[in-house]
Amino acid sequence: MSNASEYVKSQLLLNREAFRAENTEFLRAFTIEDRALCRDLDSIDVPTDEFLEVFRDQMMVEIKALDSKRGSKTIRNYLVKNFGFSGLDVDVAVDYLIEMRRSQIIANFIAKIGGQQNEDELRGLLNRPIDELLDLFERYHRYAQALEISEKHGLALVDPHVSFLKRRKMQKNVRKEQRKVAASQKKRLRGIERELADLFSGNRLLSDIVDKNWSFVEILALNQQYQKILSKNKKISSADRLEIFEKVTADFRRDNTEALAAGNDNLSLKELQRLGKNVHNLLLEVFDMDNTSRNRLMIEVRTYSGLVSEREQLLLAQRNREEFWEI
Repeated sequence: MSNASEYVKSQLLLNREAFRAENTEFLRAFTIEDRALCRDLDSIDVPTDEFLEVFRDQMMVEIKALDSKRGSKTIRNYLVKNFGFSGLDVDVAVDYLIEMRRSQIIANFIAKIGGQQNEDELRGLLNRPIDELLDLFERYHRYAQALEISEKHGLALVDPHVSFLKRRKMQKNVRKEQRKVAASQKKRLRGIERELADLFSGNRLLSDIVDKNWSFVEILALNQQYQKILSKNKKISSADRLEIFEKVTADFRRDNTEALAAGNDNLSLKELQRLGKNVHNLLLEVFDMDNTSRNRLMIEVRTYSGLVSEREQLLLAQRNREEFWEI
């Protein structure tokens, strides 16, 4: 999926009303006069983003390079020396050559975008000043994108340049969509809370891991390190296994014991020892699991993370919507 598509989906979820306002402004900026000028662009074979890219990176570059040659002494001297032009005739000849080449550049561009059926109309449009065309086509591109987003993703928009009756209908669609989205988000938030409750029901180990904000990926990496050391030693005693466990997990246990004690500088040694044992015992429990149980726990941790992330996004979307309406 393209980055542009991901951006659109993110805006639709997190900043829907601001995104609606932005795209409505794109419709407003593309005036009735602009639409009349660009009506023949609807028949071209390429998407609007590709059209703008070809115009900006090819035609505009070539036209500007061509216009810069109007005062070229090399061309003028060549015409004087080889064709006998002089005085104002040199200016006329230069203008003629540049216009001929410009016409060819425009023809190539029309062929590139598949607009041969409306070539005469497109030529009338493309003969305008190049910087004026760039501004127009950028407005056209944003306008077309707004319509595409509206159709593809169900973002209701109000076009300021359509008739009063059409605007009223569009405004009703916006309000209807807003109510639908708000209701859907509330329903999903309730669903997430139920799923989280079901996930934690009777699952003490998952609750402990979440409460301590542990990285389960880090725990799995430590377990793999532990298992790798064991696999290199065919005969290993129980005491050695425990010593290897202690060594592999030492940094993790120390860091997480400190994290649990953070902000409680007056804890007694006994209380610190209790925190350390709690971390120690949870790690032992995970390390003693068989692969099936450990994989199931990993899936549960991932499910929890996904639900919490989705909940945060929905709550952010609600806040952004409310803040936008307050502006």
